[in-house]
Amino acid sequence: MKRLRVTHVIGSLDVGGAERVLCALLAQIDPATTNTSVVTLLDGGALKARLIERGVDVQSLGMSRRFPQPGAVVKLAKHLARRQPAVVVTWLYHANLVGGLAARMAGMPVVWNIRHSTLQARLAKRSTRWVNWCAAWLSHSIPTQTVYVGHAAQQSHAQAGYDTRRSRVIHNGFDGSVYRPDPAARAEVRRELGLAGDVPLVGLFGRFHSDKDHENFARAAGSIHRRLPTVHFLLCGTGVTKDNRQLIDWLQHEQIAGQCHLLGSRTDMPRLTASLDVQVSSSLTEALPNVVGEAMACGVPCAVTDVGDSALLVGDTGRVVPPRNAAALAQACLELLQQAPGEQQKIQQRCRRHIVEHFSFDRMVSQHFALWSEVAGGTIYRRGPIKLSSQRQVA
Repeated sequence: MKRLRVTHVIGSLDVGGAERVLCALLAQIDPATTNTSVVTLLDGGALKARLIERGVDVQSLGMSRRFPQPGAVVKLAKHLARRQPAVVVTWLYHANLVGGLAARMAGMPVVWNIRHSTLQARLAKRSTRWVNWCAAWLSHSIPTQTVYVGHAAQQSHAQAGYDTRRSRVIHNGFDGSVYRPDPAARAEVRRELGLAGDVPLVGLFGRFHSDKDHENFARAAGSIHRRLPTVHFLLCGTGVTKDNRQLIDWLQHEQIAGQCHLLGSRTDMPRLTASLDVQVSSSLTEALPNVVGEAMACGVPCAVTDVGDSALLVGDTGRVVPPRNAAALAQACLELLQQAPGEQQKIQQRCRRHIVEHFSFDRMVSQHFALWSEVAGGTIYRRGPIKLSSQRQVA
């Protein structure tokens, strides 16, 4: 049997939502029937070794972070012409533009993946705004299909000029065998942090970036602490460390630096997530936040800002508040923290059930594979019935 060739193009293999989803999808492909390769625009990335270990061919264009770079499009087009994939799948704005143009130059169908709810002009870099504008204009002719991670993302990009007629929504899916309730992790993490077993723990997981609005979280956390002095806060993600002067200033201003545990980038997210009492997403923009779905799979209720499809993800299991409203976010967290024990247990069960029934990993994988097969005109085979990984994911 001739193996089906699929090439994925992504900005980098640094730790991030899209990168983790790509790695999870490629782990399900049967290499005996499908030849998969990945091309990154930038060198390196913490997830690169993981893909290479799985036998995935990973190449880099070695681009700089400056745009535009027409030479990169030509270089990628030549690479695709040599490799001859049946379909090219691109991830995020820059890769959609570069990979889309290169795929069309090489005469191949391309699937774009858009994983932002909206692009806020005042927060985005000028180069990213330029790439997004070009991609909107080319969306009428370049992609065979465009995948949006949420309905809000699809609608906002239509308003921004994207052609959404050949598009579909595929929500993120969450691995319930990896992210699950874990009382042992709850106790273990508290011991590591030097906390008593009954200390309430509120989490904010995500890189330090204006989109995540750590400043608003700090204000909300200060309000929570003033009303519930025993509470502690667990923060992790790239740049979320004690060396981050801006973050420390915000926490000190709220007089909660001693109650905040800044862990930076971690590889043990399932156990950290399972240790929480409440997970927070304070973001100004999201499509469908992974950390929220992962927390809910662990039975952890969430307080989220009403951006992207966050409200759809939470359903009736948590609280949804306007962005940039620290008072509302604090009140939402306190309501979840101060539930009666019996009600807390019911909410925890509803959280997990909601994810398992509506946002399963299996469903996400099946939908992506079906689309690639459709566009390629063939069949992309898994390794067999999907067997969810027991390994802890990087976040």
